Amino acid sequence: MKRQIGAGQLIAVLLCSRIIVTLNFSLGGDTEVLSLATCMGALLAVPITVIISLPGIVFSLKEKSSPVDCAYKICRPLGDVSAVVYTLFFMYIAAITLMRFDAFSLSSMQTVELPVAFSVLMLLPILYMAIKGIEPIARFAGVLVFVAFFAIVVIFLFLIPRMSLYNLVTPFYSGVSEVFKNTALIISNSVEPLMFMFLLKTAKGVKYRHFLIFSAFAVLAIEIILISIVAVLGDFNAIQVFPYYTVSSSIGGAVIERLDALQTGVWTILALIKSAVCIYLAGVCLEKIVPKKFRTLMYIALVVLLGVIIAVFSGDFETLRVKLGIYSSTAVILGATLVVPGILYAVYGIQKAVKSRSGDLQ
Repeated sequence: MKRQIGAGQLIAVLLCSRIIVTLNFSLGGDTEVLSLATCMGALLAVPITVIISLPGIVFSLKEKSSPVDCAYKICRPLGDVSAVVYTLFFMYIAAITLMRFDAFSLSSMQTVELPVAFSVLMLLPILYMAIKGIEPIARFAGVLVFVAFFAIVVIFLFLIPRMSLYNLVTPFYSGVSEVFKNTALIISNSVEPLMFMFLLKTAKGVKYRHFLIFSAFAVLAIEIILISIVAVLGDFNAIQVFPYYTVSSSIGGAVIERLDALQTGVWTILALIKSAVCIYLAGVCLEKIVPKKFRTLMYIALVVLLGVIIAVFSGDFETLRVKLGIYSSTAVILGATLVVPGILYAVYGIQKAVKSRSGDLQ
């Protein structure tokens, strides 16, 4: 099984993860209304995310090690604990992705009555993709990301005649705090720096500039989607659960209706790719705990656990997000992508320096 991917494929995987979050942006669980403050928040959130993840990414590039690999280099017990913690974190992200898509399918497409129907149907493909490894997933993502950008840009162009400058009120209309709240909101959905740290050891020729390239395309996609919503719907987006689906499906004409169907299909596959990557990374975290001969059984167990989590919590998904809150979600993401990797890399760096000095003295 080939497990190496190129730098471009790594960027594609990260973009698929970022785009599905923005496409499935929901009101109520995420925020009450989208405005130019949300657009400004995104412009601030992406460079802030780049800055705060810089130490971890630079160190992981230098050592070709994920935070879990680094923990194992420090000591075995710490490695085992870190592996379990990050496994649960990636399971959490996969569950949120699928439950959010279930909420979207029920409220927007209105095709099923069973809340977890779409997630259950996606579990087997997720299992298959995770077992096959990152290379086929990344290759698939490399094709899909172009289709996703095409759909986003074409929909934006067809929406231009419907856009109103009156809807683009100053981002500080509700106060500076609203901009910072939206900045925290975008950061709270940003797991891509951590994915980068875990996937770079399977990628060839990856440099820090590739993360910057991803960030540039990510902010472009986010802004196109958000401006499409805000400029067309204005404050009326507050009564839409998934406002981007509302604006994209409002475009008339037979050709565009087929494009809308394509867009819905793209959303489905994006959710599938992100969930598969999360399950794959959860398995990567457990590689040194679970023997290699049980690898397939391990992924089966992870997917079954994912299904149980979804079945238990899917109906109360938005309630749970409201209770957790934007700032709590941001704290979880920052802890996983900044605090924990920062501590692990710092301890390992000190340990490595001490061993090197001890060797020189001998």
